[in-house]
Amino acid sequence: MNISRTRRPAALRRLALAAMLLCPHAPAAVADPAPEGLGDGTSFLPAVTHKNLTLIPLVTSDPLDPAGEEVATLDEGMRSKKVKIAEVDQSGSVGTLRIENKTGKPLFLMAGEVVLGGKQDRIVGKNTLIPKGANQNIPVFCVEHGRWNGRKVEFESAGVLAHKKLRTKASFKDQGEVWKEVGEKNTKRGTANETDTYRQVAQQQAGGTLASWEKAIGASLAALPAAQRQRMVGVAVAVNGEVVAVDVFGTPALYAKLEQKLLRSYITEAIDEPIAKNLKTPAAADVRVFLAKAKAEPEPETRAYESDDSETLEKAGKGAGSTKVIRKGGGKAKPVYESIQKME
Repeated sequence: MNISRTRRPAALRRLALAAMLLCPHAPAAVADPAPEGLGDGTSFLPAVTHKNLTLIPLVTSDPLDPAGEEVATLDEGMRSKKVKIAEVDQSGSVGTLRIENKTGKPLFLMAGEVVLGGKQDRIVGKNTLIPKGANQNIPVFCVEHGRWNGRKVEFESAGVLAHKKLRTKASFKDQGEVWKEVGEKNTKRGTANETDTYRQVAQQQAGGTLASWEKAIGASLAALPAAQRQRMVGVAVAVNGEVVAVDVFGTPALYAKLEQKLLRSYITEAIDEPIAKNLKTPAAADVRVFLAKAKAEPEPETRAYESDDSETLEKAGKGAGSTKVIRKGGGKAKPVYESIQKME
């Protein structure tokens, strides 16, 4: 097991501007629990590296808000049978499914969450909040190119999140690009099959195939001081020293619910990439450059999806793309979720 940690105090302090790109309207911060503060309520902790995967935890110094506990997740809803996902009708529609939310809470969906069944296995197409009591259509992508049949119109959650490249395709590309990435990942994972479904990759995530990586990274995160651990809101992610994603949630409570899904998604991304020689852990300055790249993209930010509770805004460019979920009527509150991803 190769777990290492690095600290670069001066570089971390230079990250203040980059952090503002994530949360430009952050509320006033309280005393920062992290070793080095960024001045806006978000700090980066020392990096954790296992093989070619590096995670830099992000913590907030904002007052802990229980609001995140008032947001349900897909897996919570489906376990309780208070969330149902089905084909729009018996004929079905490749790019659309119907979702019903009876959790009594807004339901957070992440682009790339895998659902199995119906006429084809799918992944959620957009990050969004589904209002409590809603029964509405949601955009999805097919991750099973060779099947269009099945008597059941309902789906079950696979309990996993697609790897980073597939998540990026879902957020910023089209169905053809999604199918292409599924096929390439099946080849790398040795899970090629007749219908070219992503299901076997998903089962590897949920079934323990990635357990050694998950144990190593999880142990390092668990070793963080409790005061910092309970304030984690996301991570910056690097593969072979290159920053490829930053995922940040509005509250520690919502992040905690989805942390395992995120970690498994990152591991699934990194595990098939050859480990670079003389691997260097990315510095805080590298994260700053990555975030600035997304901010500098000339493409305008557009509304990609909308519900009664939120709107999903996206900005896609050549180097990096950003997507965030904003509550309607939320004023200057932080986004419910924001992700910056390397464009593939």
